[in-house]
Amino acid sequence: MGAYRTVDGMGVPIAGGGLRAGPRDLGRPGLLVLNEGEVNGFCLFRPR
Repeated sequence: MGAYRTVDGMGVPIAGGGLRAGPRDLGRPGLLVLNEGEVNGFCLFRPR
């Protein structure tokens, strides 16, 4: 999913913020926990 910006009816950009995430994006933190903090052989954090 690429970057995008929100515009009004006249094409003027609307300032704001937010997060656009799909199910795969939201599942990644869970996989990180299940894999004890490791991603592709790289340790992001140590398990307790």
